[in-house]
Amino acid sequence: MTERGFNRVAGELRKQILAGELAQGVRLPSEAELSTHYSVSRSTVREALRVLESQNLIITTRGASGGSWINHPNQNEIAGYLETGFKLMTLARDMPSVEALLEVRAIVEVPAAQLAAERRTEEHIEQLAESMRSHKPSAENHAVHRSFHNIIFEAANNTLLHTVSQPIFAVVDEIRLID
Repeated sequence: MTERGFNRVAGELRKQILAGELAQGVRLPSEAELSTHYSVSRSTVREALRVLESQNLIITTRGASGGSWINHPNQNEIAGYLETGFKLMTLARDMPSVEALLEVRAIVEVPAAQLAAERRTEEHIEQLAESMRSHKPSAENHAVHRSFHNIIFEAANNTLLHTVSQPIFAVVDEIRLID
């Protein structure tokens, strides 16, 4: 089968996983059953499963008790995918520039700071104060600057906001360090 075959099978299984029709931990039918269901060869099914496994949507084990089970990527894995995507976007000719990422970063950071002010703990205040005391503007203290922003996002106490914003910050920071 052509590439379209395994992409079609992977796409249909991905839709079912993302729609919650296939819950985490559920075992997928065998390769032979999937092959029959999708009217494709077993090698096409294997390739589709490899695609889903590379996206951490399934876990596949080999052997007599092997098979493929639905998996849900964790927050760090998702942030990693986003970071890779943002990096690729800055390399493509027709995609957003680093300046566009900086604009998005500014748009995200201001509301995050407001949430942090409302939700912060005394520990966050102490961490921010320490970060500011040790902040000396220089290339060597880039980690301190990054730490300050990380504390703000942690204090905002919004996991999704943190997951989405950190890859943007990572790409912008990496590009700034290269320049």
